[in-house]
This record gives sequence, C-alpha cells and structure tokens, in this order.
Amino acid sequence: MDHPRNRLAPLRNDSKLRRETFQNGWPPEKNFLSIDELVNQGFYFLGPGNGDRVQCVYCAGILSNWEPNDNILTEHKRNFPQCPMMKSPCKFAAYRDLSTRKSSFTGWPPQMRQKPDDLAEAGLFYLGQGDKAKCFWCGGMLSEWEANDIPIVEHAKSFPQCQWLVASKGKEFVERIQQHVQQGTPLQNVSTDQTVASASSLAHAASPVSSAQLEAVLMGFDQLTVSEAMKTLGNPAEINLESLVQAILEVQSSQASGHTDMVNNLDVGALTLQNREMRDRTICKICGQRQVNLVFLPCGHLVCCIECGAEITHCLICNVQVFKKVPVYM
Repeated sequence: MDHPRNRLAPLRNDSKLRRETFQNGWPPEKNFLSIDELVNQGFYFLGPGNGDRVQCVYCAGILSNWEPNDNILTEHKRNFPQCPMMKSPCKFAAYRDLSTRKSSFTGWPPQMRQKPDDLAEAGLFYLGQGDKAKCFWCGGMLSEWEANDIPIVEHAKSFPQCQWLVASKGKEFVERIQQHVQQGTPLQNVSTDQTVASASSLAHAASPVSSAQLEAVLMGFDQLTVSEAMKTLGNPAEINLESLVQAILEVQSSQASGHTDMVNNLDVGALTLQNREMRDRTICKICGQRQVNLVFLPCGHLVCCIECGAEITHCLICNVQVFKKVPVYM
C-alpha cells in the first residue's frame, strides 16, 4: 500500500519525532547546522548511510552537501520555492505539533459532534470560546459547526489556499471539495467523487465516527469495507488507523476468497497469468518465497515479509528511513 498524501504525516505532525532522527548517525562534522532550525523548518534526517541528507516533510524536497556558510532558509527557498513552508509561513507555530493541538481542546463543548482528535488532525486548535477553532498554519477560523460538518472538509471548503492543507491532503482533495462548493452540490450526493461523498456520508451515521474511520475513507478505502472492518475491532474510540487498515485488509481478503466459485467461468490461460502477476506483487522482494506482510512507516511501502524486514532501516523503494514497521496479514 502506498498513500502519498499520508506518507510523511507522522513526521509532519510531530517535531519531536523529527528531532529524534538526528540522534542516530547525523555526521558530527555537520554540527555547524542548527538542528532546531532544521526541525522547525520541517526537515528530518534520512538516517545513517545518507550523509547529511535531510528531507522536508511538507514538500518532500531533499537537501544535502551542507557547507558552513549555508543558510537553511535560503537553501530551502532556492531549491524548493514551491514548498508550502516558503509560500506562506506558519502563523501559529506553537500549535504545529498534533499533540499540542489536541491538548488545546480542553473545555471543548462535549455535546459537539466534532471531536477534538478530528479537529486537531484537520490542523485546528481550540480558541477556548464556544466552538471556535483556528488553523495553526493559515489562521483561518471555523465556528458555528453543524452536526454533519467534517473538520477536514470544512477546512478545505473555507480555506482552500491553506498550504498545510494542500501539503497534508493533496491538491486534488482540496480541488474536489472546491468543485462541490462552486457547483452547490451536497457532498454526500455527488456521484463523481465517491471518496469525498463517502467521507461526508459518514457524518450522517447514527453512531460517532472515529478519526481513523474517516481517514481510511479519505485514503480511498470503500466505506462498506471500512464499516465491516470497524465491526471486528470493538470500541471505536480505541481504534487507530494502523489497526483499522489491518482489519480492512483482512476483510478484503475474506471477500476475495468468497468468489472462488467464479473460477470455472474464467479462461484458464488468463487466470494463470493473472495469478502469476498477483503472486509477483504479493511475494517478498528479498527472499522471493514468503508473502509481503510488513508496512514501512512513514513511507507506507509494502515490499517484504516480517522475517526479511527485521534488519531493514531504510525503505527498499524510496530509501526513506524506517521509523516504524507495521505487520499486516492479507
């Protein structure tokens, strides 16, 4: 699985995590650079074996070969002028971290359908007055929430120029939301955008919607499959995105096995080729024997089995440093 919009989300949301990357293998001869400034500008270290290469979590741009007289901001702007960090500075840097935004919602009205986790993950922090929340990046304020409003969708509707939003969710997502706004069509009734329509329809469910459930739909998973997976996991409040994706894969695998009675109606040659191609995609790229069942984070690539991935420190596809490995079973 590879979901580009979310590939760098863990590092984008947590400056402490970015700072920790510099504790392992950062070349001491490059200590003339300010780690604090690198972290504050959105950079993290790509890890041992990568020299002094750092990557921006907002534009994915990589800088290296630093010299003593280099200015971090100048180099960032010169090499990646389209980076959201360069287009518009963060207006409320104190709320850059997801955990800080979440903690701001102490006192949030408990009767509100919008939950603090969902609001914080949409880039918002609480102003401490009524239901007023503001984007830490663009400064846009949202309030007077209606029961069916989805924070990330409302953010995109009201402040489409927010560069953090574009970097986090993708330009296509924001453009689709704006298209619905311009056409005056309710999101839940628009057949041309099933992903956004499904996400919006979740808000009309009788039961509370978790942030993991909404994020899974926005990632492109079918809403019915997500709902089936949720039923297997127990208390929605305790479900995170990783466990939900695992459950979704299991549901999809179960659904696929239920169609084996259709095999007799398929051309044997075509079926053989299809099975071979499917096997190539699901077999570990290292040992060539076991099934791929390990997701690398933050990049999200699925390329090897648990046994072969035990000693992997950098993704075999994109070479991004692996900070977490999530087993999945399909």
